[in-house]
Amino acid sequence: MSSSIVVTSASTAASTSSSGGASELGKLKKQLADLYAQLRQVPQGSGDAKQKIAQAKLIQAQIQLVQAQIQNLEKKESAEKTKSSSQHKQVDRRTDAHRLLDVYA
Repeated sequence: MSSSIVVTSASTAASTSSSGGASELGKLKKQLADLYAQLRQVPQGSGDAKQKIAQAKLIQAQIQLVQAQIQNLEKKESAEKTKSSSQHKQVDRRTDAHRLLDVYA
């Protein structure tokens, strides 16, 4: 079970370094679901109670990391949409100003 945790951790780092917007968000959400599944399997795994607690804490820390990555990505996408929207409004204003100049010229 611990080898799958390490693999999950490595794929988290790889997915955050690449840019891909919605596809990256989808990967992170799938990864989050996989981590929750791993967390649910901890009680059925082998090892004593201390090992299971340590494993559960590690998975919970990874879950928090992925959740933070998802929030940051969603904030970034929201900021980009807001910026894009304001740029479109500025273009519209310039166009209106040019129309006024054309009418009065």
